[in-house]
Amino acid sequence: MKRLKVGVLFVTSNWFRQVGVQEEGGSLSAEVETIGREAVDRIAAFADTVYDGVLYSEQSARAAARNILKQNVRVLVVSSLMWCEDQVLRAALSELPDLPVILFTLIPSRDLPPFLSYTRMLKGSGTVGSLQFSGMLRREGRQYISLTGFYGDEGLYNSLGIHLKALELKEKLKSLKVGVLPFPCSQMSTTYVDEFALRAAYGVELRYLELARLKSLAEKVTLPEAAEFRRRIDASGIRVSVEEEELDWAIRSSLGLQKLSEAENISVMAMNDVTAEMHAALGLRPSLFNPDFSGGDAVVSMEADIAAGIGLYLLKQLSGKPALYTEVLGLDIAENSLLLGHAGYHDAALADSSVPVKIVHDVEYKTSDRYKGACTCFKMRPGPVTLVNSVFHEKRFKWTAVSGESLPGPEKLEDTAHLMFRPVISVSSLIDCAVESGVSQHWLALPGDYLEELRILACWLPADLTVLS
Repeated sequence: MKRLKVGVLFVTSNWFRQVGVQEEGGSLSAEVETIGREAVDRIAAFADTVYDGVLYSEQSARAAARNILKQNVRVLVVSSLMWCEDQVLRAALSELPDLPVILFTLIPSRDLPPFLSYTRMLKGSGTVGSLQFSGMLRREGRQYISLTGFYGDEGLYNSLGIHLKALELKEKLKSLKVGVLPFPCSQMSTTYVDEFALRAAYGVELRYLELARLKSLAEKVTLPEAAEFRRRIDASGIRVSVEEEELDWAIRSSLGLQKLSEAENISVMAMNDVTAEMHAALGLRPSLFNPDFSGGDAVVSMEADIAAGIGLYLLKQLSGKPALYTEVLGLDIAENSLLLGHAGYHDAALADSSVPVKIVHDVEYKTSDRYKGACTCFKMRPGPVTLVNSVFHEKRFKWTAVSGESLPGPEKLEDTAHLMFRPVISVSSLIDCAVESGVSQHWLALPGDYLEELRILACWLPADLTVLS
């Protein structure tokens, strides 16, 4: 992923120089410059920085802003390193009217000594500037957030890194292509989106794809390509419980899906796997895990759920891990857990290593399709999970999320990728809150605790986020 470019505006007041409290080249100025330089070096771990030193005049602020303007910067990190009036910052922002701001209040020490000299107080007085800037930014309608902490605290920069990652994803959405194969799912209208509103809000483009083209690509898969795919299945230790003819066409269909996605530069494949046209064209639905396809940015949602597919993509980008596409297939009220699973295409990198991964016939279509199908099935590994529902509502994403855990234990559901999920709230409350909020049936199970990252992403996109707790 191309790194985000960040404009860094660290400001102080010129007034202290004018009245002689702060000397040019004195120890206070040097210490503030050092703090600024160290902070920029830490920010550079997360993004490319454009920084012209500590600014204390309107002239230098305008010059720094013009330099930022030339560099394709997407966000400003602003810090008042000492007490500061807002005219220096206003001079810079007048040249940069559309960029969001992270207001970064850097405290020079973790604690205060028993007694402070006036100069020592000035060194730690940047909060005055942050509070003053906030009123100006809010009144002028500038999008901004605040982060405050000791300038040497690694956790502070990690938090900043999450915000920069979210802004990076916001930029990446502007070039995202979603493939709809072949058209929306008329059986489930909650999966529909207003594609014009989606493009206006986030820049996402939909591409409608032909089943005949997918079939042609599958048929053109070479013998060596299919054989290499088969060899990798054998090497992985996956248990194969389908006939070779079935497996061969499933391999070709999976490789065809990859080729179609790559040809159209598609990262989200919203596959209408329940439409009769797909089964007539291919004789199955592509459900065989392809590690080369899923190893990059690509994700697949079933039932042509575009918002859920984009949710899969964002969660993968945010965490570096795939999420399991599921729906609620059962409630165990006694054990306060949900059986989550879904037929179709899934990423076997999520599998529980203690339970065998299997390739089986398609449990839903094996008696009606031309082929019985070959689907990769597994139980998701145990551990913390962030469960997310993603719909498109009133011209923006609406997310509902809850944390919990994927439970250890044996396989629970026949021939379907699944997990047993225990939320932090009661399963009855989860269902009631979700239903009353208005969601879809599809839930994305992401390994790990990512509620804070999701909150930050929702802030910047923006999206509406409800956390059930």
